[in-house]
Amino acid sequence: MNCLKTKVAAAAALTACACFAGDNLNSWFESATVKVRQDATPRNMATWTIKAARNEFEPFQYVLRAVRNYSNVDVSITDFSGSNGTISKDNVTIFLVKYLNVQNISSQDGERGEWPDALCPRVDAYYHEKRNFFPFDLPAGRIQPIWFDVFVPQTASAGDYTATVRVTANGGVIAEADVQLHVWNFSLPATSSLASRFRSNMDRLYPGHYGNVWNRGTNPWDTIVTLQRTYIRAGLRHRITMLPVPLIFRDWNGSNYGSIRSEPFLECIEGFCGDGDPQVEYGNAKMTSLIFRFDDMYHDYVNCGSGNTSPPWGLLNETRKRAQAMSQMLSAKQKEMLAILPLDEPGAGEVGCGHRNPDLDFNSAKEMAKIIHEEGLRTIITRHRLPELLNTTLNPPQNSYFDIWAVTFTRIDGRHWDGSHTYTRPEYDADIENGAQLWWYNSCMSHGCGTVGSSNHEGYPQYGVEYPAMYTRMFPWLAFKNRIQGEMYWAATFSYAEDPWQSLWMSSYGGYGDGTFFYPGVPNTGEAGLPAGGRGANTPSIGGTHHIPIESIRLKLIREGYEDFEYLHLLDKLGGGEFAQNKVAELANTTYDFSRDPEELYAVRNELGETLDYLLSPTHARADESVRVGAVPTGAFRVKADKGGVFFHYSSTREQ
Repeated sequence: MNCLKTKVAAAAALTACACFAGDNLNSWFESATVKVRQDATPRNMATWTIKAARNEFEPFQYVLRAVRNYSNVDVSITDFSGSNGTISKDNVTIFLVKYLNVQNISSQDGERGEWPDALCPRVDAYYHEKRNFFPFDLPAGRIQPIWFDVFVPQTASAGDYTATVRVTANGGVIAEADVQLHVWNFSLPATSSLASRFRSNMDRLYPGHYGNVWNRGTNPWDTIVTLQRTYIRAGLRHRITMLPVPLIFRDWNGSNYGSIRSEPFLECIEGFCGDGDPQVEYGNAKMTSLIFRFDDMYHDYVNCGSGNTSPPWGLLNETRKRAQAMSQMLSAKQKEMLAILPLDEPGAGEVGCGHRNPDLDFNSAKEMAKIIHEEGLRTIITRHRLPELLNTTLNPPQNSYFDIWAVTFTRIDGRHWDGSHTYTRPEYDADIENGAQLWWYNSCMSHGCGTVGSSNHEGYPQYGVEYPAMYTRMFPWLAFKNRIQGEMYWAATFSYAEDPWQSLWMSSYGGYGDGTFFYPGVPNTGEAGLPAGGRGANTPSIGGTHHIPIESIRLKLIREGYEDFEYLHLLDKLGGGEFAQNKVAELANTTYDFSRDPEELYAVRNELGETLDYLLSPTHARADESVRVGAVPTGAFRVKADKGGVFFHYSSTREQ
């Protein structure tokens, strides 16, 4: 299979279906893994079917294209009803899809023009307030997708359900169609099995909502904490960890370590570390990491041009004091999630000395890591497994310093500039056997840094706006394929300090939408005392009374990929790791050679879901298989598909 040859044009035609409401309106269904552009062709099908496990979101789209103008258009959905009960429409969030006009592409795989991205809720999922995106006007010739997020509660019974989507204009029905929901008889865990850290920088997040005014109210920290907690909750709703930084060393005095203001940070994460109710649909979901950097003080002590390659005493002393302070302020549960990054991308990045004095970076990172370990805390390093980062006093050199390797995914499985292939995943096996973890992260190396990527950047998965949906959803599949345990991402709200509702182009690093997965939801941009300065001029007033994150299609696709990962991970836990890897191989050869066809992904996902349903359902499990709901057997199983539709042949190979 050469996945790269799968035509993107075919993907746009796969999963759409249409219901034609008279001669004045075309309406059709579309999957969530197709970005509906303005040149989309209406389809013809009466109903739509989605499938999901319990404790899972499953989205779909209903697309409208008017032949004449419509005003006051509103959209609703009924309860999902079936023979086994009802799933309330309160579990469905309805969004109006907004477009960005992309003029700067990230790489040659991207396309200019209008792309759908912002998802504007009818009633938001955070404060349950009616926002002012509905009703809306639908001009003739304009395509308008409506996005539906359907959540299947943990209490739902397996089986089939039906709901009706209804569209009205000025109170009269202009389109309606049925949606079928099949609930499989297994559940996804509340907390993601793929760890993550997506950075939510206060210095970007705050001005996107409140402009350049700081002293809002009697205590601006209350405003910050409320905002950050809402974004952490948004991350958990999409199975990722949104880490609020920089907060923990705010008001640091340098010489007086008692001046650290840890309260705002601790208030931000309270209840999100397995220590309370996070108030998200998944249940007791928790953050999967707390990752902090100690390199903000690096150049206070290091002289890159001195020729010295040993870390100065002041740097190491500061490292110890910070590690001690963090150890004292965090709870036991929080420290289990904690990992300290001593220096970002040593020997190559922008923070340290880089190529000016790489040995000073390497030695500093290792010595700082030793001190952090002495204080009982874990470490992480954003670099591949270089000999300079190993303990060379051992023979052969070994990793003695870092508990987590975080590597650019192009270094794990990618291409050199000469086009040759790099695959380094086995280099980390010994470290993993000794207790280390392997994470990866996405950087501008995948699309071009500050410029449009060349042919060497073609094919990689992307988080940019101007790529088909498969480019984003495939990331967790590729993580499972390469046995990656976590994902780091450098920012989630970077463009907030600019004008994100107008453009997400980032001239500094390149990438249209890179570093931004939300839009600031401001109730009233004309509010007294709320200046426009420091906030994007195109930020709309969304109504309601609370500030909220406006989610993007790309964020939903990340969530869908993370949910796909749970299917694969659960099969792996049941002993079906080889089967799961074979299913991934049907979609991906390498990180830059994967299917662009959503129908192929849904076919594999359906087989994974049916397999899990069969193995974990009491009505399917046979006594000789010893498979029961909630059981995690040892050994392995084999699942075979035949053309007659009998998917499963179980071979019990367990030791009894």
